[in-house]
Amino acid sequence: MIKVVPDEGFDEADVQKIVRRYQEVLGPEAMIKVEEVNEILPLPSGKWSYIRSEVREAQIDET
Repeated sequence: MIKVVPDEGFDEADVQKIVRRYQEVLGPEAMIKVEEVNEILPLPSGKWSYIRSEVREAQIDET
């Protein structure tokens, strides 16, 4: 899932552009979901996480 804090004018074409760009890297079978949020909070440490994997180990073993 890609979380986005949209600017004015952000629309479905922007969402599709994001999906296409990730699929270029991850492959066309990758399921990419874009979620619009009001804000993205920092980690408890105060640092910003630009990428965070939430894939469980069990999901990795199944592939």
